[in-house]
Amino acid sequence: MEEFAWMMLVAAPVLGGAAIGLFFRRVWQRVALSGAVAAAVYAAVLYAMQADMVRRGPPSVGMTLAEPASVAAEVAVVVAPVGMCAALVLHLITRYIRKNKA
Repeated sequence: MEEFAWMMLVAAPVLGGAAIGLFFRRVWQRVALSGAVAAAVYAAVLYAMQADMVRRGPPSVGMTLAEPASVAAEVAVVVAPVGMCAALVLHLITRYIRKNKA
């Protein structure tokens, strides 16, 4: 049961962004907004989690420090297309439901 809860926690921003995208008329608005919302939520959460863990002193010899902003941006670049795909699938499902009801 715990694995299901974590899976839903990971999927919530993507599905939430796709659901918010359904308020718009045009498909490109739905898809673009959903990708942006999912990427922004993931980036903000990841940045907030890593901001407190940044080492404040100088790094050891040969060690590089990860910047929370760059890591969050990398995750946002990966999550944006996932959010867009989820929005497109949700749009196609709702279009199919609307077409068959009429």
